[in-house]
Amino acid sequence: ERAQQAEDQRRVSSDLISFITQDKGLLLHLEAIIAGKVSTTWATSKGRVNIFFEEDEQLDRVMGFLTSLVEAQTTRCHNQVAFMMDVLLPEATIHALSAVHEC
Repeated sequence: ERAQQAEDQRRVSSDLISFITQDKGLLLHLEAIIAGKVSTTWATSKGRVNIFFEEDEQLDRVMGFLTSLVEAQTTRCHNQVAFMMDVLLPEATIHALSAVHEC
């Protein structure tokens, strides 16, 4: 039973990562946030959000994707890591969760 639960969790995490890194709608949404065209509650939130990925490699893949988005934009912020961790990562994860669980 535990092995099945672990396998299910890995599958869900894999689906989330695939959605975050491949969905064109989410890509456009994140680019709009970076460019300041779309607001997000994460940008003004004072608290930190704990986001759990099953493995470090999964988080590395998502952060690599977010880094490439931020670096491709002409708009720069003074603390890109904080912006990615506090704004883009929760935004991408919430959108991915809603899309994956909708299926």
